[in-house]
Amino acid sequence: QYTKYGKKRPLAEWRRENINKMVYRIYDWVKSVKPWVQVSSSPLGKYNRIERVPNAGWTAYESVFQDPKIWMQNGKQDMIVPMMYYLHDNFFPFVDNWVDNCNGRLVVPGLGAYRMLKEEADWTVNDITDQIDYSRYYGGAGCTFFRCANVLDNTKGLYDELKDKYYKYPAQLPPLSWLNDTVPAAPEEIQVEKEGSELKLSWRKPDLEKEVLTYTVYYSLTDSIDPVSARSILMTGIRDTSIYLPVDTASERGYIFSVSSSTRYHIESALSKETYYYLSKYPK
Repeated sequence: QYTKYGKKRPLAEWRRENINKMVYRIYDWVKSVKPWVQVSSSPLGKYNRIERVPNAGWTAYESVFQDPKIWMQNGKQDMIVPMMYYLHDNFFPFVDNWVDNCNGRLVVPGLGAYRMLKEEADWTVNDITDQIDYSRYYGGAGCTFFRCANVLDNTKGLYDELKDKYYKYPAQLPPLSWLNDTVPAAPEEIQVEKEGSELKLSWRKPDLEKEVLTYTVYYSLTDSIDPVSARSILMTGIRDTSIYLPVDTASERGYIFSVSSSTRYHIESALSKETYYYLSKYPK
């Protein structure tokens, strides 16, 4: 095939260009059908050989002819999830390398949870959490874990660590502002009704919005809502205009609620006016 179609280009260059064409064709077709759908891929964990790690072993660019940098530069990927199943100098410098070459697209390092198994590499939980900390600090948009079973099986307490510390609160998806940065209108304030042992929270879709929206409900039990703090998010990615919140009807407590709308590109509106509701066993 190379002899027939390579046109005397370097073999590695020709191979990369074949993969580039495939990636571009997939991306363009998806966007022509549903432009809000996020297109991503999982290349090898190291983009290319870098000065800090001259003996990097297999890399995406040199070894298997993947060139995610050019995909992102040409706007043909929305997210990269590199398979970064390595430790220390084979991990941290390559996070920097991905972020430096992402062209504003999302970099979500894939972490090797399976490497905690004794028959694999016997990593500790701290090996994984150190990588989460580093990825958050140096510009990663999140983390993924391979394999799911090693998280759900609570291998070496990983599930507990993630649930109790790293993913204690809901989180919104990162905005895809390079696809569409239109800010939607905010809903009107939340209406609250007590129905049995639940509070029904409901709101209306903004009248001027014709596109599909999702919603994020914020709350506070003490003071005004801080929209910057993840602890203020009660629920996100809501597709309906109402939710039910289980409450302890025997106690008295004040609640503050607010709601925002988001487009399919995860662009969030301003928050609605705050709604104060006082839950009491007795009518007041």
